Amino acid sequence: MIKFIEGRFWLEGDENLIQLAYETGIGERNSQGFGVFRFVKQSVVDLQ
Repeated sequence: MIKFIEGRFWLEGDENLIQLAYETGIGERNSQGFGVFRFVKQSVVDLQ
């Protein structure tokens, strides 16, 4: 069984570290192809 989480996450920090995360993935099973993410346009959400 493969467990995964899908969602939108806010990632901020040093550009070099974000680039490293993009190239290697985020999580414990990166070598199996998990932890991949893509950048989406930032949008403003009205939370009221």
